Amino acid sequence: MKKLMICIGMAAALVGCAPKQEESAEQPQSKEEFEYMVDEFVDYIPVLIFGKDAVRIYQDYKEKHSWEGAFLSELENAYDSHQYDVAIKIANEILDNPDVGEDAQRIAKWCKACSYYCYADKLADDRFSLDDKENKDALDALQQAKDLFCEFGNKYGWNDDVVYQLMVIDNQLDQVILPRNYAICLLDSKNNEYRKRAIDIYTKDTECILQGSFTDVSYYKRKYIYIGQSVNKIAGTYQLFDDERAIDWIFTIDQLPSDMVFPLGRPHPGLYMAHPVLTDHYYPMNIVEEALFMDKVREFCWFVQCLGAKTVSFHSNKGLSVSEGMGSTMNIGTNVGVKAVEVGASYGNTSNRNDNYNYNQKVELVQHFSPKKKPYCPDDLVWFNSDPAWQMLLKQRIGGGIMEYNYKISSSETCQMSTSEKDEVKTNFGYMMVKVNANFDTSTDQTFSSNEETEWSIHVEFAPMEELTEEPN
Repeated sequence: MKKLMICIGMAAALVGCAPKQEESAEQPQSKEEFEYMVDEFVDYIPVLIFGKDAVRIYQDYKEKHSWEGAFLSELENAYDSHQYDVAIKIANEILDNPDVGEDAQRIAKWCKACSYYCYADKLADDRFSLDDKENKDALDALQQAKDLFCEFGNKYGWNDDVVYQLMVIDNQLDQVILPRNYAICLLDSKNNEYRKRAIDIYTKDTECILQGSFTDVSYYKRKYIYIGQSVNKIAGTYQLFDDERAIDWIFTIDQLPSDMVFPLGRPHPGLYMAHPVLTDHYYPMNIVEEALFMDKVREFCWFVQCLGAKTVSFHSNKGLSVSEGMGSTMNIGTNVGVKAVEVGASYGNTSNRNDNYNYNQKVELVQHFSPKKKPYCPDDLVWFNSDPAWQMLLKQRIGGGIMEYNYKISSSETCQMSTSEKDEVKTNFGYMMVKVNANFDTSTDQTFSSNEETEWSIHVEFAPMEELTEEPN
């Protein structure tokens, strides 16, 4: 086995560690082996193309396709003599020739990727100074190898060999997220060497994530997370072949970032979505739409009460009825800085209130208030800064004394989740669950049980400004 060496930290200042943290300016002293190349071309590369008895099949292939065989022999000789720049050039000639057969194309593409990988080692010094041109060339060569292995996977399939090469390359590029996800793919590999290395990388990178600040990662990159019961229950669940995958983060229930906040009694294994405003708060997918919708409705009611509302009337346009929603105890709460937030917390009242349900008329619920205080904006609002309509209402009420206001609210807008996004999450989740449980059935699964969008219209009547004389607390 050829001992190819490269410094694991050579890209620390160019390739970010996620969750994103400040990288140390000090370069590491140690080096790490390139992990998967062997000396002889014929002992390694044809196996990926021809499978069992690969050497004999490969030699027979070259004899039967003498013109292509000549190209492949040149490629083989360049690779075996460690002339990787020459091997790359020959591989390009094969790939650019439309008359070359598909098997030869596959061999050339794989060999080109391997050659770039080895070429990076050839350019590498004992320590990597990023100001050194040769070391930047080594980094570029390693990136070229990565891109080529990705192309190979996209064209010919994401088998364990492809995934393994990408895992070790990104690990050597000092990345965290990608090698960890590749490792999750290989946790159930039938190749013992691959599986053992995957466990090592998964363990190391998970520890790195837990030590960092997970919520520094872009919201849309961590909007959806899956939590499994154990490492065995997440093995193979990462979906490689979808470039726009919705679920990019997978954890186990005993290893979660400390800056995540869950409802009281959670988390349990399953799919979670982050609150669009309190982005460190995560809620189970099967309740998140209704919970966020009702949270915003209740906060809007509290907001208009503080502005001097006399009556607030509700009507359900579609989805959840007003009586069902207002009667629900599914209030997600907004307590910050704790691991779990209490379900059932409510907003305070500043006046007497009387609720009248009406099941027969268009208006389903009317709330009556007796306001006394001058209009003001409470400082405990979660949704205010993210909703321009609320901001405008505050100006109209305090500056212009508006007397009536109509507001329409929908669950899709509150969750900031379109139908296409939801479908993508469902597809991604279905793939993962088949890996967890071969008997998984999307038709009976309750994770996405609430498929219908809810939309309510809310009408507010305010008291005259001159009747509101008390100063807010």
